[in-house]
Amino acid sequence: MVGVRIPSLPQGPLSVRSFHLQTPDREGRYHRVTDDYITLDVEQMQRFAVVPPIETARLRVVCTTNAAQIGFRCVGFFDVEFA
Repeated sequence: MVGVRIPSLPQGPLSVRSFHLQTPDREGRYHRVTDDYITLDVEQMQRFAVVPPIETARLRVVCTTNAAQIGFRCVGFFDVEFA
């Protein structure tokens, strides 16, 4: 499970709207291991199932779009959790 908490609009135009996870191979190159997760415009922790489960020592959260989806090249979140 991966969870994110974001500020809702209008306070959070840079809040992550879509993201995916990556893990490294033995040579240290990161590869995508999930489809895109899409957030909702709510301030509560949003949790997403990771299927199949991932067992890794390193993990990358790759934020690909923000809530504004126009004009901004930045994206982020308040909190992220894994279980």
